[in-house]
Amino acid sequence: MSKRRLLLTALVAMAFILTAALVLLAGSAVNHTVTVSIAAVNEIAVTGTVTMSVSSATAGSDLGADTDAASSLTWTTNGASKKVTVATQAAPNCTLKVEATSISSSGGGASAGVVTLSTTPADFLTGVGQTYGDCNLSYELAATVTDSILASADVIVIYTIADV
Repeated sequence: MSKRRLLLTALVAMAFILTAALVLLAGSAVNHTVTVSIAAVNEIAVTGTVTMSVSSATAGSDLGADTDAASSLTWTTNGASKKVTVATQAAPNCTLKVEATSISSSGGGASAGVVTLSTTPADFLTGVGQTYGDCNLSYELAATVTDSILASADVIVIYTIADV
């Protein structure tokens, strides 16, 4: 076998081996498109039952007050710049107040202080954007001698996650 033929055979063999190696290294690939979405989430819930009553007073004084702090509020929102407002469905025939206490949050949420409830939404928690958390609800019923007598009345309290 001549040197030229031997060299040509060696070059062809090396080219074959190199081509095979490149094919093995290249493998096969495929693309897959995955479509994802995250919707706006604004969830809020209240747990606990509130029952308050003013049933006595000291002679010569106005009626008193009653409190209840046995319920709680939880929220989750992925929206930026959010707050929680509070209002009543109908005007109560008494002074009813609520305050957020013991706030526990994943990154925000501050009490707006004591809120006197009315049909107009008022700030209750501020800075709750993109957080989840909970707080205790501390209610106070205050009655005066000019308030009408109520055998029992349900006051619907509405908590809403709203834009700032």
